[in-house]
Amino acid sequence: MIGEGSLSRAIRASSSVSFFLSPVEYDSVLLADGGLVANIPVSIARSYSDGLVVAVNSTSPLNPKENLKYPWVLADQFVSIPMKKLNEKEAKLADVLVQPEIGDKNSGDFSGFDSLINAGYEAGSAAAVILKGKIDSLITTSFAGKDSVIFGLTPHPQCKHAGNIISKTISGGGVKLSDIYRELIYLEKSSGFEEIKAYIFTEKDGRKVLKVEPVNYPVVWGVRIRIDGTDSLPTGAPVEMISGKPFSPLTTITFIKTIIKKMRLEGNALFALKNAAFNRESGEMLLDFDGGHIGEIEITGHVNTNTTVILREIPLDEGDILDLNALRSGAADKPRRKGRKLLFHRK
Repeated sequence: MIGEGSLSRAIRASSSVSFFLSPVEYDSVLLADGGLVANIPVSIARSYSDGLVVAVNSTSPLNPKENLKYPWVLADQFVSIPMKKLNEKEAKLADVLVQPEIGDKNSGDFSGFDSLINAGYEAGSAAAVILKGKIDSLITTSFAGKDSVIFGLTPHPQCKHAGNIISKTISGGGVKLSDIYRELIYLEKSSGFEEIKAYIFTEKDGRKVLKVEPVNYPVVWGVRIRIDGTDSLPTGAPVEMISGKPFSPLTTITFIKTIIKKMRLEGNALFALKNAAFNRESGEMLLDFDGGHIGEIEITGHVNTNTTVILREIPLDEGDILDLNALRSGAADKPRRKGRKLLFHRK
């Protein structure tokens, strides 16, 4: 199991399926897809946390009878049958299962993306309702024997959140403590506050008052973007999205994705985030990017053609940015040889 390190490398290793992608070297081992052992690793997830486990099952169905006449399909079926049994067993252990209706789609079919996205959205939306119910149930359970109903609870006059919470939870003139707690959790998650403090106190006139005090993250006063160790602001980077506003993890992620997407659209295929840090004292946000320069060009699968001859037809050199547009234009008139692979490694 990989519990720390590069998420992208772990995902790439998990995509290393025989005949499609080669294994990934990690420390002293080679990593490949672990589907044979744990395609839906609910048991493994539970060993890491005692919280709710959400599992996604998007595995392909077994091959129909008419396709089993091909030896390679039959071999795949032999492997898939025990995997399917294990998948079903693991899926039953999940608290919430997201299982899109993908029909007879398989991992080698790269068509019909829109229908797959819609199927995933529909399955995810249905699962979200179940997940919310599970969370509510956990909150209720945690208050077992400690919950109480407060009658005549009023919101603090200068606190809009308290009024909203009471209006959502009041029933028969009373409000449960567990319901207040649940709404505070949802408020914190949906509004992006760092934390929320809440008080229930009694005024001199006997009124019970709810006061909610959200605590914002510190303000981002400056955004520093570094590419390959040099300060650089990409043209059109929407720094106003995060600058001058309270730090928000979600907004920061959106900002980072916007920059990466912009650079990728310009052809820089290897541009990626290396590190992100926010200094609470100074208010500076530091984003450190890998500029996407080619460290090594590797050609595999060629037998008769000299490597130098192949490389001179490629409009890129080591140290260049991997510009996909330039690569496509340079290779447009070059016939592709069967079995030949061109690999680019980061600098």
